[in-house]
Amino acid sequence: MPPRSSVVLLAGHLAFALLVLAGLYLTVHNRQVDSEAFERDWVETEVHRDPWTPMVRTWVEEGWLAHGGLWKLNEDPEFRSWIEAQTVDIEPWMDPSTFDPEVPYFYRSNTALFALPLVATRWALSPLLPEDSRFPNVFHSQLLLAAAAIGVGLLTHRLARVSGADRTAAVALGLSGQLVFQTNAINLAAYWRHFPQQVFVIGLALFLLAIALGDDRRRLALHLRVVAVASMAAADLPHTLATLAAWAIAAALIDRDEFRPPRLWRTLIPPVAVGIVAAVQFTLAIRQHSDAVFVGSGPLFRSGLDGDLTHYRGLLDGYGKLLVGPVLEGAGVAGTGLLYWGTAIAAIPAILLAASRLPRLRPSRLSLAVGGGGFLLFTSVFSNAFAIHPFAYATLLLAPATAAVFGSATGALEGATGRGRTVALLAVAAAIFIAMSQLREFAVAYPLPTTERLIPLG
Repeated sequence: MPPRSSVVLLAGHLAFALLVLAGLYLTVHNRQVDSEAFERDWVETEVHRDPWTPMVRTWVEEGWLAHGGLWKLNEDPEFRSWIEAQTVDIEPWMDPSTFDPEVPYFYRSNTALFALPLVATRWALSPLLPEDSRFPNVFHSQLLLAAAAIGVGLLTHRLARVSGADRTAAVALGLSGQLVFQTNAINLAAYWRHFPQQVFVIGLALFLLAIALGDDRRRLALHLRVVAVASMAAADLPHTLATLAAWAIAAALIDRDEFRPPRLWRTLIPPVAVGIVAAVQFTLAIRQHSDAVFVGSGPLFRSGLDGDLTHYRGLLDGYGKLLVGPVLEGAGVAGTGLLYWGTAIAAIPAILLAASRLPRLRPSRLSLAVGGGGFLLFTSVFSNAFAIHPFAYATLLLAPATAAVFGSATGALEGATGRGRTVALLAVAAAIFIAMSQLREFAVAYPLPTTERLIPLG
């Protein structure tokens, strides 16, 4: 059983995340999502894209096992629009002219296990809303980001503490990092459509936290590691493999205690178990639908090694979009920023270098190396995918980078200045300023007319 202090800390971060979530739905997310105005302004303009509701509806109507729980694309609005338009955008997947509506088309790059929590959210809200309401989806996306923000907040707190901040300052820094992460414009934009990466980041933050806890909370860290890695693998196996490759490399160079059996098996067994479940899903789909077609971009296209120049020219293009845009569809420069993303990109390598001379930063090294290394490995190997979808992948960098800035760097500075908490106070002020700036950025990108508001506030 975790110590009482850990329970109190978790309760505090949970309460703060729910407070921020309530604030979002009273302000930038205060929309009547089932209105004609929403249909006209956001659905018809394709800003609001919802592939998950048709998928869940298929599971409910035909049974989850009927297709192995995979993502059946036949009724997906974007997929159907590609088919009807005979657009070239689908060519990396398939030839649109060969589409047969009687044949099931499955997405091959993800098991869709990440969408199972949406089923629970829709079920919980079903007594309160019409069957075809959009609200469960837009609410669920922000619940996911709130959960991820809690993980980031706890990770930030831990890194601040081991870097030299006292208990009170570490709490303030943890909540500051959580606020910055939860109000990031790219995370707010999950309101329009959330991605598997935004589910994956929950497990990622918890995995980095388990590493940072080390032997101080040994039993808690071991249990947390199992849950974290399993949830990562269920959300996205390729990202999990990249993160675990970064973990193996970093551990071999920085901390070989990670290879001790208690940690090693709790890190490797969960993704193997999820991989078996994934194999069973695909086997079920193939056995029940021998004519099934599996579509999705192949590894050559995603890596850019096919030589195609349609979407990008070099490995830095995805990073460039974070710095100067465009990132979010129809959103101007929302989600970009030279200072913001420049700091996020530079923070982890800067702290790893500084740790070679500053002992305060050494306890943070492995967590940050794994978080930053997993992102670097994936976006290097699949650079075309990153360049096309920076809005999906950026949250995987943002989680460890936020913890690096508000946890390791600020915590070390707080400790070095004598723990007067002045640095923590300035960090809180900076977090509030950044959060309000991000909310304003999102509000300008996706304005909220008076006629669209669900709750009539001034």
